[in-house]
Amino acid sequence: MCVGERNLETCTVYLDTASATLGAAVQLTSAQLDKSALQAALLLEDEERSVTQRILGFFSFVNLVWLVSVFGVLATLIPFVLYIFGEAIAELLTKLYKDLIVPMHKHGIFELVAYAISFLFSAQSCRYPVQHASAATLVGLTGGLGFLPCWSYSTALWTEKTCGKEEEFTALTGTLLALSLAPLALVHGSSLLGFCTVTATYVACGFVMGPLFGGFYIGFRSLGAVWRCLLVSAAFIVVFAALHVIHARGPFAPFALGARVLGNFGYFLALLIASSEWHRGVLSYGASNGLMLASIVAAALVGNVFALPSYTNTASTFFVLWIMEKELEAKWGPGGIAVLFVNFVALYLLAHHLHTHPEIITSLFDQSA
Repeated sequence: MCVGERNLETCTVYLDTASATLGAAVQLTSAQLDKSALQAALLLEDEERSVTQRILGFFSFVNLVWLVSVFGVLATLIPFVLYIFGEAIAELLTKLYKDLIVPMHKHGIFELVAYAISFLFSAQSCRYPVQHASAATLVGLTGGLGFLPCWSYSTALWTEKTCGKEEEFTALTGTLLALSLAPLALVHGSSLLGFCTVTATYVACGFVMGPLFGGFYIGFRSLGAVWRCLLVSAAFIVVFAALHVIHARGPFAPFALGARVLGNFGYFLALLIASSEWHRGVLSYGASNGLMLASIVAAALVGNVFALPSYTNTASTFFVLWIMEKELEAKWGPGGIAVLFVNFVALYLLAHHLHTHPEIITSLFDQSA
């Protein structure tokens, strides 16, 4: 303090004492004492800093050990519990499975829960406001299609496989699915739900489609399914064409798209098969081909007169397919190569026409058409 104040008279005693302590030959001056004090202060500050760094380094090491221990505990917790209580847990789970899970399964508790969840999805779809109609439709579709896994579970639980009953079971499944989707389509006024309902109806009638060798197959389960789909399709075509002509949408509007698309396609496909030389059904060969030709003319007429291009384009498409089938039935002999060449040329022109007029294809799926 005396050095800092530069009071030499006061510091004389301290200077003498410091010189005696250091054993200096010459008595220390106040400047030398000031330098020594500064060096001592820096040394003390250095020592304090090194101590602080050591303490911080120690705690960093502790934190690292702590972090490793946390991960170690999490990684070894389950093995530790299984090692200590593994046998008890296994016995408890086995007992729960035998005494609770299996009885609930056999008595249909899980089945009831599955149907309840599917119903709750359908009920939840009815609670959406109008501005969320698209979300309501998708939630309703989830509830409606949720019937399929529930029905599969019920079938596996309560029935045994019986050979030769596949067509009847498919018809029952399609009918029940259509009945579960139809109310949702009416409530939401959704063409998507209506289309799925019509599709389920065709499944019930025996219409099938699936993947095959990288593509798809489309057809009918039996000749009886052909005629069932033909009659159902005819009813769809007539009813929804009449509703379009009189401009009456009514409650059946959600089913219009599915009825027109699948109705026209299913009717002409079934009639194309029925009019083939290799199939014999209720009608004779001449009667079925006469009905095919009359149906094509009637569909084209109605489509052109009442602005239903989907009817006209479907009739045109199946007219070409019908002509090609008749060509296959004929015995051409050596002249078959000429017929084949003409068909390829016609196919080229048809592809070019469809490419330049895509509205022909899109009109098949246009609900307003």
